Amino acid sequence: MKKITVLALCIMLLVGCNDNLPSDNKSITSTPDKVQNTAEVSKSEEEVLLENFMEDASVPQDVRNDLIEAMHGNTTKQDSISYEDFNFKYEVFSSIDGDKEISKAECYFNVAFLYFNGDENSKFTVDKEKALKWWKLSSDNGFYLGAVYAGDILIEGDGMPRDYSKAFDFYQKAHELSENGIVYERLGDCYYFGYGTQEDKNKAYECYLNSAFGGDSQGLYKLLKMTDEGYGNVDKLLLSKAASSIDYDSGYFEVAYGDIDSYKMRDDKKAVVERLTEYWDKETDPAVKGMKASNPSNKWFSSDFLNEIKKTVYSYSYYGFVEEKGVIPNLTLEEVNSKIKDVESEENPLYYTLKASWGHRGFYEYDFTGDGKTELFFNVNSGAGGAFMADGIVILNLNEDGKYEYLTDNYGYALRDGVRLVQYGGKYYFLANPFSDFGDAPYDMDAFIFDEKGDWHSASLICKDYKAKKVVSSKDDDYISKHKLEGFLETAEKEAESAIMDTREHRVYKQERLKEINFSKEKEQLENNYLSGESGVDGYFEADINNDGKLEFIKIGHLISDVGKYYYDINCFDVFSDKEDMENNAVAINKTDISNFDYFGLLSFGNLYADYLPISSKLVQFWTQIYGDKTYCMAVTKQEELYTLQVYIIENGVSKCIYKSLYFDEFQGMDVKFDLKSYLDGRV
Repeated sequence: MKKITVLALCIMLLVGCNDNLPSDNKSITSTPDKVQNTAEVSKSEEEVLLENFMEDASVPQDVRNDLIEAMHGNTTKQDSISYEDFNFKYEVFSSIDGDKEISKAECYFNVAFLYFNGDENSKFTVDKEKALKWWKLSSDNGFYLGAVYAGDILIEGDGMPRDYSKAFDFYQKAHELSENGIVYERLGDCYYFGYGTQEDKNKAYECYLNSAFGGDSQGLYKLLKMTDEGYGNVDKLLLSKAASSIDYDSGYFEVAYGDIDSYKMRDDKKAVVERLTEYWDKETDPAVKGMKASNPSNKWFSSDFLNEIKKTVYSYSYYGFVEEKGVIPNLTLEEVNSKIKDVESEENPLYYTLKASWGHRGFYEYDFTGDGKTELFFNVNSGAGGAFMADGIVILNLNEDGKYEYLTDNYGYALRDGVRLVQYGGKYYFLANPFSDFGDAPYDMDAFIFDEKGDWHSASLICKDYKAKKVVSSKDDDYISKHKLEGFLETAEKEAESAIMDTREHRVYKQERLKEINFSKEKEQLENNYLSGESGVDGYFEADINNDGKLEFIKIGHLISDVGKYYYDINCFDVFSDKEDMENNAVAINKTDISNFDYFGLLSFGNLYADYLPISSKLVQFWTQIYGDKTYCMAVTKQEELYTLQVYIIENGVSKCIYKSLYFDEFQGMDVKFDLKSYLDGRV
């Protein structure tokens, strides 16, 4: 079954598909208010499923009551359950948004995966019917992904008969729970193919368009396909780039948590990459000519090689390139031990290095330097813990005794940091690509190589001249025409471009509008050591965002922290009823306990979109404008280099999205720079 895999879920989360975006189409009902559950699973059925789960997971009797409380959302119990008591602690108490407060519905969602995938080291066997029941139970408790995955298993007929009608019902329920990019993509499939409903290509296009606004990569691919079929009016070149870039770093996480050589580019992504490659080869894109024009080279990095990886950067196909050119490990740890002298002696300098190696990832024995002798390459970890610890590369060479000894290392790079070993033109290169939402330039690339002396040489491809360009927009024509908002929206578009530029530079848009917040003395004494090197922004502005005749106080907090390999770009948007409410309850962003988040990179939270606007958790800019006698809310969300402007009107407690515009922050140029030693030592 292609849709329901743990990796697919990871990719979906990294590209931000847990977005709650509204629909502007008339055929799908959009309700911004919270939806009450209408299909409660009976208590007895839930109890039976829990009892069966306790048996299947071999949970000791004295732990079961505490485990049930933990699965019902008791965070204290979740923390107190140990791995000795419950082997599947991590799998069950894992949140999709990085928050450590795991809801009952999310726990049930995770349990379904245990039945769907099985576990060879436990009593869990694959049971798709139980997986479906747990996903249904998750959806009944309000989690939209439970409904999505229940629909998927019925669409695919994986382990049970296909039932398109029930699948469509589940997708509709998911839409009631969350107007989300992945939900719209699934509904689009139903309308496109006639799964459980009447085939309607126009509705399919509307769904894929809303999915694209939600930053869902599959929705972007399918929207591009429908534009090829003649639907809509989209800039295909920009849409191609956006589609190719949105799940650009998915391979990184597969390496971090899975087999090193398991990444395979999906067919839909291949098609888009091939399209971009054609744009490059035929110079369809005006920017390409300039990117090709200047290409310095030396004995370490040929112009052919640099042109090839330039094309790779342009088409956002890094993992496709290394899939084709990548070199695989050819030695095991046991084989390596036989090739190193005194490997078990603590006096051997390599003893502790090898102990820190990722032996399960394999070792690479090749003639890296072209001197006729082999070298040995492997990864080591720092022992710092976590998925993004400071790891590195170690290279050994053969000594006179025919045994391997230390030659060189390159700490700060490791295979699971998006680095791959590739062979091109008879040479071996390490290609390093930063993962997304990390730093300022997620699509830059470094190539490095070492010589027989152990000296490293590197070339950097640096993307430049970024410019946000509109890909497609969607609007409520009736509302806009009635209130004569055409000119107002043109201004909003220009403001959005400025907001995107500020986001790229890690600034708060219209920061000069923000006023200082006088936090209480007690709050000033809160711990602020969760992030080091922090430089945050806290401020507020006043606006009647819900048009009730009373000003609200909107607090904006923004914090950037880049410490080692941990990177955070944190945004907080909170609305308070008055100034006293804000000063008594607001917490400074640089004193926020971000230890509640497991996820790194771009984070966004606050009550603005929980209580006022159905916006994604990747909100990066928010401001308001008064036009006529109404206040309009402008919000910009970000997924990779894809941005969405959303214009809302809130009246009578109901929010309505009257305009959405999708932007792609496209780079227009590329520089090649060598490190100084490579430049001086490698001239041809």
